[in-house]
Amino acid sequence: MGFQINCGKQPAAPLEMLADTEIRRSGFRLRFPEELERRYRRDTAIGRSQELRAVSRIALAVFLSIGILKTLLLVPHPRWELASFFWVLMIGATLIVQPVLRPAVPSLKRETAIFGFCVTLCLSVLAMISLQRTPLPLQSMVVATLPVNFVLIFVRLPFPLATGFTAAIGCAYVVALLIHPDLSQSERVFLIGLLLAETLPTLGAVHGLERGSRRLYLHGLLQRLNYDRVLSHNAVLTDLSYRDPLTGIANRRRLNAELQLVCDKEDTCATFLMIDIDWFKGFNDRYGHPLGDRCIQEVATCLAGALREGDLVARFGGEEFGVLLPTMPMQEAVLVAERLRAAVAAYPFMVGTRIVRITVSVGLASIVGFDEPARVIDTADKAMYRAKRAGRNRVGGPWLKMAS
Repeated sequence: MGFQINCGKQPAAPLEMLADTEIRRSGFRLRFPEELERRYRRDTAIGRSQELRAVSRIALAVFLSIGILKTLLLVPHPRWELASFFWVLMIGATLIVQPVLRPAVPSLKRETAIFGFCVTLCLSVLAMISLQRTPLPLQSMVVATLPVNFVLIFVRLPFPLATGFTAAIGCAYVVALLIHPDLSQSERVFLIGLLLAETLPTLGAVHGLERGSRRLYLHGLLQRLNYDRVLSHNAVLTDLSYRDPLTGIANRRRLNAELQLVCDKEDTCATFLMIDIDWFKGFNDRYGHPLGDRCIQEVATCLAGALREGDLVARFGGEEFGVLLPTMPMQEAVLVAERLRAAVAAYPFMVGTRIVRITVSVGLASIVGFDEPARVIDTADKAMYRAKRAGRNRVGGPWLKMAS
């Protein structure tokens, strides 16, 4: 049975189908189906972790700057002990959250930690402003809305957490307005309207940004999956182009490529073996080509089973085989060649109920640095023919030169 390659349109993998469906889907929902969501979290874990660690430090710097500037510019007689308490709280929250913002931490735990961190910072700024007594309460409370927008725009909390964050800080902001004694009713209404006017459009933008980033990820995922599929098909085609269809071992094309790589090395110390089945033409004439093909197949199996991992056996052509021993000098390769010869000679090749003896002749050639593959093959081929002229079923090398 031969190999069949279908180069036509392949059915899409489940992950590709999910990604393609999600790209075309419209609506408000952001979360992917479970399998795709797991892949999304895994692929974005490192980038998201690095992003959160950087944003948490930026957020601390921004919030401290807001607190210090507000205290210096808007408060005539600031309560530095109160401000210092909240600044220490901000720094402590930043240090505590850092170990959780690692790629190894589950995404839900990471996002929840950054959610709590953002709530802590915003509440600290809000509390520090609302607890100060100042003749400019309106301007102070306007400043208190700035951290909320910073979180929504730069931290990019997942939309459900962003909604919860907005609701939590909004409630705290409204409570602070209601209990502040220096604000009139009209100022409270103005500040609540300002908060809504700032946060609701920003929340909508958060949804749009997350949807856009998820769709961008899906397009990238489809490209990667398609690229992987092309690489897989190319690997299959390359493997087939390097494999002999009759025996399943490497073919001459693969052998030539590997031999060239070994010969191109400066400090190589390798050996090449040329192996030919003895009296094969007579075997074919007597038993027929089907049994001749089976003989070639079983000799190939026998040779492959007697080699080390990393050695290469290939069908050179017809009943000839080439063996590349890429890290073995001639002295050791002679022993390997003898082992291969003996393994084939001892192999019980059955023709009907009768065992037919099969033997091979082996020729060796050393490979030195910057060698020529043609010279190596020619040397091994001549050594193999000298082994045949010396009686067959033997190993030939430079020591058989006189027998030629």
